Amino acid sequence: MADLLLEIPKAELHLHLEGSVEPETLHELDPATPVEEFRSLYSYTDFDAFLRAFGAIGKRLRTPEDYALITRRLLERLAAQNVRYAEITIAAGKVMIQASAMLRSVLICRPDPLAAIVPATPEDSTCVVLTGRP
Repeated sequence: MADLLLEIPKAELHLHLEGSVEPETLHELDPATPVEEFRSLYSYTDFDAFLRAFGAIGKRLRTPEDYALITRRLLERLAAQNVRYAEITIAAGKVMIQASAMLRSVLICRPDPLAAIVPATPEDSTCVVLTGRP
């Protein structure tokens, strides 16, 4: 049954890029902080604790390269789960404040979504929509 679930093509219709960051990726962004400390951020019981975790993630996203890393890690996980379509929201307000060179909306459609950001064509089989809302 587990194999069948992995093989079925899937769609991810509401996914926040910054909310998808795993503790190991945070550790890649900030190697001085132990990964266990980042893991503890993900154990929260109320909305305030969730906001603190989101803030801790946001503080470590400073450059376009940081966003590229978290996007790559997310796309790797989605590909491993056979997600063929994903609508991913970027916290563009934070990006705009930092004056980073980020696109407001990007459509990635390729057989290999990790390959490149390119315009969609009919023969493409995987789509990822990245949108930002200021």
